Amino acid sequence: MVKVFQKENLKDVFKAVVFALVNSIVSVLMYAIVVKFVTMSDTAILIGNTVIKLVGVLLGTFFAFRNAQNGVIKGALVGFLYAISSHFIFSLLSGSKIFAGLDLLGCLFCVVIGAISGIIAVNVRK
Repeated sequence: MVKVFQKENLKDVFKAVVFALVNSIVSVLMYAIVVKFVTMSDTAILIGNTVIKLVGVLLGTFFAFRNAQNGVIKGALVGFLYAISSHFIFSLLSGSKIFAGLDLLGCLFCVVIGAISGIIAVNVRK
């Protein structure tokens, strides 16, 4: 576990989180345009937001991981940092209180998706 905190592994994690956040912001903006013109139920909007999170973390780990080791731990760390930072950013953009609606289940979902994505990203690179 100590190897996760080496410089190249932390660089992978940081790049993955930034890539996932940028991807999510762009995706949410496009999704908001679609939602504005198409009437959707609250459930459909929730599913869309969940898919955006899933794709963001998956693409972030897949494109940013260069060091093919510790995929589970690095991916879980990416998922956790993504969940916290995306909630922070979207709270700032919406004008709501920063950690008022932090979803523990959503954080857990991002950690699990990050771990799975890390496994995939590290094993595809081999």
